[in-house]
Amino acid sequence: MIVRDLGFDGIDINMGCPENNVNNQGSGAALILQPELAVDIIAACKRGAGSLPVSVKTRIGFHHIDYKDWVLRLLATEPEVLTIHGRTRDEMSKVPAHWDVIGEIVTLAKSAGSSALILGNGDVENLVDAKRKVEEYGVDGVMLGRALFGNPWLFQGYQDTSHVPVKEKLEVIRRHTQLFQELLTDPGLVGFPRMKKFYGSYLKGVPNARQLRDRMARTQSPQGVYTIIDEALEYLAAQEQEQLAS
Repeated sequence: MIVRDLGFDGIDINMGCPENNVNNQGSGAALILQPELAVDIIAACKRGAGSLPVSVKTRIGFHHIDYKDWVLRLLATEPEVLTIHGRTRDEMSKVPAHWDVIGEIVTLAKSAGSSALILGNGDVENLVDAKRKVEEYGVDGVMLGRALFGNPWLFQGYQDTSHVPVKEKLEVIRRHTQLFQELLTDPGLVGFPRMKKFYGSYLKGVPNARQLRDRMARTQSPQGVYTIIDEALEYLAAQEQEQLAS
């Protein structure tokens, strides 16, 4: 009810997170081992959600690929969307995603008469790859993850950021950091240090990327990042002036 009253468009329950600190609490992918509890959680969420759609994301097994009973139990709760990450919990992201298994789950859902949309997740590299996977495996769509690290331009069709101007990359780093601070101000959250993991991805292809990345990693505040960005922009502007003068 709290989430509903906050004005969100839907509720997505993550039953696929493989992190130890999450699984040790019986959450995330650990719910694959507790299917009755998982079903109860979905049912309770749907009761409290009112008219909000409830969706679920999960994996194809915990220790090994074993999805049939688990997926059928989830589908029986009638989620609006079921997103399948094509790896087991133990596989983390260490092996290629098993898209053949995701395709099998699409077939299973259809044979069960489910109306849930089935989304695939794992190793979707860009929009071209997303379209290919939809066509090849029959999913209703895909969920993007790591491909977006440092490349929010992906939705504009950029397969990489080699053609994105350096100035634009730096300004996006600034804006991302600002939004991170505005939205994650709870002192109980990790906060700014978590933002640092994105800088390396953004800086790929940027002149002096290693130096900039190292400086951003050492800084202790968003203001330090903004100073580094301003200095980098000043350096670029000076270079442009030199080129025009020569």
